[in-house]
Amino acid sequence: MTTSQKRKTRHATKVIHLVDDTKPGGVMRFLDHLTTTANQAEVGLGKQEVMVIKRGTWLAPQLDVDVIVSHLSVSWINLPFFLSLRNRHTNAHIIHVEHSYSAGFMEHNVSNKKRFHTLLSTTYALCNRVIAVSEGQAQWMRDNALLSPQRLSVITPRVDLTPMLALSPSEARLPYPDQPVTIGVIGRMHNQKGLDLLIDAFRLMDLPNLKLQITGGGPEEARLRVRAQGNTNIHFADYTDNPTAAYAACDIVAIPSRWEPFGLVALEARAAAKPLMVTLVDGLTEQADPSYAITAPKATVEDWATALSNLTGANLSAMGRRGRLSVMPNDIRYIQQWQRAMTPRSRKKSSSQSRKGTKNVTSHTPA
Repeated sequence: MTTSQKRKTRHATKVIHLVDDTKPGGVMRFLDHLTTTANQAEVGLGKQEVMVIKRGTWLAPQLDVDVIVSHLSVSWINLPFFLSLRNRHTNAHIIHVEHSYSAGFMEHNVSNKKRFHTLLSTTYALCNRVIAVSEGQAQWMRDNALLSPQRLSVITPRVDLTPMLALSPSEARLPYPDQPVTIGVIGRMHNQKGLDLLIDAFRLMDLPNLKLQITGGGPEEARLRVRAQGNTNIHFADYTDNPTAAYAACDIVAIPSRWEPFGLVALEARAAAKPLMVTLVDGLTEQADPSYAITAPKATVEDWATALSNLTGANLSAMGRRGRLSVMPNDIRYIQQWQRAMTPRSRKKSSSQSRKGTKNVTSHTPA
């Protein structure tokens, strides 16, 4: 090993990601992609590990790391853990990635907004940096003064899009309804996802040659199956940990969510060259360009019925190709964003001073 290699090894940054929800889904797939990419030596993000924390744990483990990245849910029951984490790692650079909360979440789930803001601002104050997963989510944080703008970054999640990019564009080359069209819904069946709204809108409309294929599972599945009874054009398929086949089986992907901080399915659908139907909420608004998306202004049955009627005349094949062009991989920029987020502000300042030739030294303390 050369001297430079030894120096690089000795100073390699140690990073640990903390999770409390390991159910198959967006967070774990995003984290798998990030850690796999980051552990490639040439990208310079240090050694990445993942630790599972039982929800409700009060005492944080003592970790011999430089950077701690929280993917934990922020709640009153988890607040003692965040306090302990900060107290036991005064010199560590602590980052929190906000996967859960957004303006849409607050609208549909929070009655006491002042109490909710107190929880978030208290937790965020314990972190050196907070990562928002979309510009919409970041703006909601700014509007509600949940943390100082200097400690807020926006990094949109990525997963391995290779299987989706390999799919052929939609076979629906004729404008609907001249050719049968399958609308795909892919993901967890939960109240958040608004599938009840889409099913009700679908049942309201008399649209020939249109099928609705719902792939996934979750707490709302039984209720949704009952809701869809009697409509032979609505079909359900079991959850799969390989969604590529589900994207391949449809012509357009619908995301009728009530709230969606980012919307990983929208990213994957665009990579799969499938046009979108989305509610204009939270992070989905940033993935709803009219060149490849049909939109519902709000998460209501009426707006989704209108969106379904707007399928008429749509060139889905052309829309899908435009959607794919919007997500061509840019892992270099993605890694650079994480490099900046994982670098403590004190270290950035020291590097800047060194380049200017100053002899001042900035201590490594939490920003």
